[in-house]
Amino acid sequence: KTAYEIGVRLVGSEMCIRDRSWMLAIGIWFGMGFLGALAMGRFADRSATPTVSKIETPEAREKSLQKASAQLGKELEEMKARAAKEQPDRPAAYVVQEEVQKKGAADLAKAVSNPAKQADIAADQFVGFYFVNTKARAAYCKELGVDISPFVQAFAKEHQALYQKSRMIHNRDPHGADMIETETYKTIAPHMRQVIADETKAAAQQNNITEKQLCQALAEHAQELVPEMMLEKINPPLYQAMMSAK
Repeated sequence: KTAYEIGVRLVGSEMCIRDRSWMLAIGIWFGMGFLGALAMGRFADRSATPTVSKIETPEAREKSLQKASAQLGKELEEMKARAAKEQPDRPAAYVVQEEVQKKGAADLAKAVSNPAKQADIAADQFVGFYFVNTKARAAYCKELGVDISPFVQAFAKEHQALYQKSRMIHNRDPHGADMIETETYKTIAPHMRQVIADETKAAAQQNNITEKQLCQALAEHAQELVPEMMLEKINPPLYQAMMSAK
């Protein structure tokens, strides 16, 4: 099989489109968007106003980040253990993905009567999705000796408008978009890396290929693969929430 054939099988097949859990085969780790929102919710007070009393000291902020990261790791391990116990015939990474996707969608649905809150949640989830594909995935493939910058550039270009909108939403927060993005990524990066590793290994085993080949498919056929990874295609509820956010 060529890298392109592998990529099409893993990303663009009818099965993958209909059953989003199997889109994880090449790592559309949208669930990490939910985890990003989860982390952010633990250290960002969304009801805060930009007053001195509401802004944490750097030391307190760092403690909040460490606590959030530790809790995320604990919850992720619990989900993996539960997945292995309840559905031992399926890769735990896929089962966890389904669980976090449902939780992410539920968070959006709960906030439908509060547009400002829904916009915050949507922006949080989108940033997790965006960073997985523009930062964490690239870092993991680099560990395997593959530069996927063509994919990262194509993905970022196609999602540029949504990314800018997420920044507009986050800039309404007292901490601002730059701090939110930096701290969110710092909090979830170790967990993103582990999820990517688990899912890449599962996909490679299922398709009798190497993890490196998955990364090579992304690098060599970015223009064909990115359209299958557009947010509006893989997660319509989040896309609609982002589009309707003011």
